[in-house]
Amino acid sequence: MNPPFFNRIPAPPMDQFNYALRELGEQTMHFVIACDGCFDDERLNQAVAATLAMVPVLGARFVEADAPYWERITLLDVRDLVCVHPSVNGELDLQKVLTLPLDPKTSPPLRLDILRSARSDTLCISVHHAAMDAHGLIVYAQILAACYRDPDSWCGKSPATSPDRSLAKLLSQFSEHERVPVATPLEPLHPEWVFPAPAGGVEQRAFTIRTLAPDRLMVIKNTSHKLKATVNDVLLAAFFSALCDY
Repeated sequence: MNPPFFNRIPAPPMDQFNYALRELGEQTMHFVIACDGCFDDERLNQAVAATLAMVPVLGARFVEADAPYWERITLLDVRDLVCVHPSVNGELDLQKVLTLPLDPKTSPPLRLDILRSARSDTLCISVHHAAMDAHGLIVYAQILAACYRDPDSWCGKSPATSPDRSLAKLLSQFSEHERVPVATPLEPLHPEWVFPAPAGGVEQRAFTIRTLAPDRLMVIKNTSHKLKATVNDVLLAAFFSALCDY
């Protein structure tokens, strides 16, 4: 029996915001996994199909309306979401894959690309930020891995009991008295700290790959721990610091 699939899922403000940002720059995130061997293509396709049933928004497209929503794409072929690319130059080929467009207005916010060499695969999971954040992408990779390892255990797995993608369930755990102070800025917002964006849109996609040495990563982790921040916080701070210098 096929699990139920919500034909329409209301898009909360955060989805709408990240969808709109695509006019300013690329909003696609990537999770890259290098493997020693090669994937079983059919098994991977089955795993992706299982994840689409469990996370319905990944099989939908974003519809612009007075009340925007995600709409199920009928007759979606999972094989169209998984593409195998013969690879000779790993890093160069990866950069080409990372720049492939992903538009949630016309297609699902998910794509999997496999760079295949003679003895190994590199899997790139790409999702649009309108569908999930970075933590969500990590969770999705975990779900995909679980479905790939044991396909039978996920057969017929039901999706979330509710299509609600808002923060209502989380916020309901706090009283109105607790929510108001958090939602109120502690000090006035200053226009010079607005999100940096160039005039006009970004027409050309490009990536520069930098690999951090293990010892550098440990320094970042220790620094973030002392600051009670995350590794991502430190990297973003470094990015904006470099952007200001530039």
